[in-house]
Amino acid sequence: MAVTRGARRAAASPLAAAAGDAAATALFVLFSSLWGEAASRLAPAAGVTAFVAGLAVLGVGLAAFDPVARLVGRAAAGAPACFNPAHALALALAGRGGTVRNAGVRSAAQVAGAVAGAVAAARAAGSRFAHALPVPVVAAPLKTAIIAEVVLGATLSLVVIWASGPARTRFTSVAAPLAATLLLTAAGGELAAHAPAFNPAVAAAWAWRPLAAAGLARHAATFWAAPLAGAALAALIWRALDEPVKKRPGAGAARAARAAKKRA
Repeated sequence: MAVTRGARRAAASPLAAAAGDAAATALFVLFSSLWGEAASRLAPAAGVTAFVAGLAVLGVGLAAFDPVARLVGRAAAGAPACFNPAHALALALAGRGGTVRNAGVRSAAQVAGAVAGAVAAARAAGSRFAHALPVPVVAAPLKTAIIAEVVLGATLSLVVIWASGPARTRFTSVAAPLAATLLLTAAGGELAAHAPAFNPAVAAAWAWRPLAAAGLARHAATFWAAPLAGAALAALIWRALDEPVKKRPGAGAARAARAAKKRA
């Protein structure tokens, strides 16, 4: 989520940004590793289904982690960190987050950080909480799961790109992607029986647990290829919609005025 505001500032260097991303992603995976356990305890206590409890924990967790991502990113590169390769790609292709090459460097760092976080979480959980650690599985038919990841991932990436605009407030840049994540997760669960992962790095971090049963090709198609394809699709849609707006008379001046007003 924190990546949206970070796209407005040039990072000190790609390597500094990658270091911030790696640290933030490791912390995110470690922080979120027991969200499933929290949801399983919340559901009976609140009298709701496990899915609803999971959405509640997801929303609170993402909102709570946003300041951490901002702090880590600013310490490393002067801008909030990104912990999702799909969003890094979408912002780069949309012209909002550096070059595609830099997005690739940051994505590699995110994966490395996610794996480090997963290993640390597994060691900390031990045998007592091992059952509660995330397991990325494809519950729906493979084709359905891939379509859900592409469509829902593209929709979320569009929201992230929009929220990264220079005229957006800090509240909007956080609240819009957060709300979209919750709504799209619920939509995936209801319409396709597949709650989308959205984040290839986090899914890859936990892949070592169920991969022997799920298969590398199935996992890669669902949790890597599909979200990245959705991110690229979102960037293409954004460019197609944004270019005519940029060409309107006075559009550039109006955007500059809104950005200046916001900075003031």
